[in-house]
Amino acid sequence: MDGQWAAMKVLGRDTNELAGFYKELADLPRSNEHSRIGERMLSLLPRLEAALAGKTVWATTSHDRLCLSPREDAEPVWLVTVQAVSWGGFEVRYLLPEADAPWVGAMVEGFYPG
Repeated sequence: MDGQWAAMKVLGRDTNELAGFYKELADLPRSNEHSRIGERMLSLLPRLEAALAGKTVWATTSHDRLCLSPREDAEPVWLVTVQAVSWGGFEVRYLLPEADAPWVGAMVEGFYPG
């Protein structure tokens, strides 16, 4: 991970700070569960960057969760959130498109063992 997020624009911070944020977590003592969360998120970032190549996606963090939006906005709609879990894998949530949603704001939540 070189810290150059061509596919992602990071809200409210320098683009290198996204990886830096998760590196700070990863550098915590191993007894701290956030250390493992930081490591998992660092492993995800290059794969996410490759998957988003050619797309503009805005990103920020909420606690240790990565939040993605298709536009910069004062109050963005986070279409996708990804959170690493300390025992392995990722919890992923995404907003269903209106045409597919049984109600306004319906979300899908799942677990990726990644």
